Amino acid sequence: MTQYEQGYTGTNGHKAIDHDELARAWIIEARQGRFPHAPPPGKWYKVLASLLNIHETYGKDAMEATIQSYAQNTKSYPGFADLLQPKEQPESPPARDDTEEPLIPPLPESAQLSEDLSKDASPWLDEYETFSCYWSPRGFEDFHVFVGLWVLSTIAARRVRLDFGGKKYTPLFVALVARTTQYAKSTTAKIGYEALRSAGLRWMLGADNTTPQKLLSDMAGHLPNSYGTMDEDDQERARRRLAFSGQRGWYYDEFGQHMDAMSKTGGIMSDFKGILRRLDDCFDESEYATISRGSEKIDNPYLSLLASLTPSDIKPYAGANAAFWRDGFFARFAFVCPPDNSRKRDRFPDGEMVIPYTLSKKLKDWHDQLGEPTLDVSDETNKKGDVTGYKWARSALPEQVCTLSDGVKNAYYAYSNGLDDLVDLHRLDMLAGNYGRLPMIALRIAMLLASLENNGLIEMRHWAKGQELAELLRKSVHTMVAEINQAEESDASQVENDVLAVVEKLDKPCTAREIRNHSRVFRRLSPARFRDMLDNLVTDGMLTRDKPQGGKTQLYARVKVEQEQKQEAAF
Repeated sequence: MTQYEQGYTGTNGHKAIDHDELARAWIIEARQGRFPHAPPPGKWYKVLASLLNIHETYGKDAMEATIQSYAQNTKSYPGFADLLQPKEQPESPPARDDTEEPLIPPLPESAQLSEDLSKDASPWLDEYETFSCYWSPRGFEDFHVFVGLWVLSTIAARRVRLDFGGKKYTPLFVALVARTTQYAKSTTAKIGYEALRSAGLRWMLGADNTTPQKLLSDMAGHLPNSYGTMDEDDQERARRRLAFSGQRGWYYDEFGQHMDAMSKTGGIMSDFKGILRRLDDCFDESEYATISRGSEKIDNPYLSLLASLTPSDIKPYAGANAAFWRDGFFARFAFVCPPDNSRKRDRFPDGEMVIPYTLSKKLKDWHDQLGEPTLDVSDETNKKGDVTGYKWARSALPEQVCTLSDGVKNAYYAYSNGLDDLVDLHRLDMLAGNYGRLPMIALRIAMLLASLENNGLIEMRHWAKGQELAELLRKSVHTMVAEINQAEESDASQVENDVLAVVEKLDKPCTAREIRNHSRVFRRLSPARFRDMLDNLVTDGMLTRDKPQGGKTQLYARVKVEQEQKQEAAF
């Protein structure tokens, strides 16, 4: 890890912005002739940018003289002299208590990699993460890097391929899961949106809100009816969108609404589950039929999704036996969920946010390097020569084929086998699908970084970064499940208290049906589950259960206060 990286990486692996340390590390690197990718954002940005300009214009000696001048001018540059002094080393953190139960099962040693192996995997991603942390200081640490990866996945647009057990591409479904307003999901996501816009690639995103039918129709490709009346710039944008019609990025800020709609059988949104699974699989083509348009075909379908939702949104569909786990739908998502103790109260920076040129130019250059299909548009006319429509022809989608360097394939299988062993050893049946897909998510990340930074050659540093980030996702999905389970236990406890209150209010022995019909909350539970709850309260000594002589129905009644007190005293 370089000194520059240490400026924004804390001892626990999370990103903690220290602007003085970033500037100090940048100056050290610059004095040694090893300039970082760009001056870091923050209060020292303009000063460091001027030093960089002086170095490029007049040379190293002039830059050093300027540094000394700034250090002596304490009135104009207060605090700058302190940056030239070595930083005091922090005290060592307290030793970890090995008896503490880990949040997730530790990775087997056979699959572990050294911490510094991912160094220099992607200078662009490092710079993006630093920039995002600065402009969204209250965002959960892991949100920044995965929004950056969604940006890369969107631009890749099925043009980055690896032949590894068949054709592999780089779609990512990133889901930011956190309580509303507390972890800056939208603020952090919009920085990725702005990065695409600043690179002139906003057109690669689909509509913010859409139906399954509209999404598929747009991906099949159509020129707008108003194409002939558009100005030249709008026509160019329409042609580029049509050239990539089957490859879309999608940012959906309130994806929880889709969760509700997708779960309704026969509803207008119910097809989304199957569509998203199929788009993640990246078949060569997808054909579907509509009443209005007949049969339509999507060539080279590909989707990169960034979704924001809350634990409350996902809770109804994330129980131990929920279909979303069993059918592979949740397994395709990269869930990013903060732990309870990670909320931050940092202040937002002043001024207007401007995406650095170094970030946007790298994205544009990469897009140009990957190439665009050509699109020829011609008029369709009637016998009178009037334009009645347009026909178009599109060339094949270009592809950059990645290659694996020595050791990457073995590291992939070591990670995959290690995760399989954890599923068997710890009986992680519910998360088996997520564990099984983490190696492929890691490989997709490695492909993106290698394509962006290394002409498609996947070296161990790219794989190590992919595995490092996949491990963050593994921790996140356990965090999400724990939070959902905790909420369910709290809800169940509240329902039990409500049951006791209702039975006490009725003040007579009642059947399970009579109690259940007394509250809409109770009726949301199945009769069998509600009876199980009543029986648990009987076991706990809170209710009595009797069957009248000659009767078949069981009656439940509240245990008297005196009897409860005797039971508590005996306990």
